Amino acid sequence: MRKFYFVALCLLGFSGVLCAQEVPETATDVRPLLVGMQAPAPAGLVDDQGTAFDFWAALVDKPTVLVFYRGHW
Repeated sequence: MRKFYFVALCLLGFSGVLCAQEVPETATDVRPLLVGMQAPAPAGLVDDQGTAFDFWAALVDKPTVLVFYRGHW
């Protein structure tokens, strides 16, 4: 039984290494959205009522400030 726990613990420990994403080596490898660049249109947006939300139509009528948060660190 101890052998089983040891193997399970090893597999669990190595799973984090296997699933890790590559981290860019330099700052120039990251391609951020710079000031003045056009944001990509997000697909599949819905509002709080569950109806489809047109991203670009919402931006046309008024000045808008978009803030992007990094999804992972």
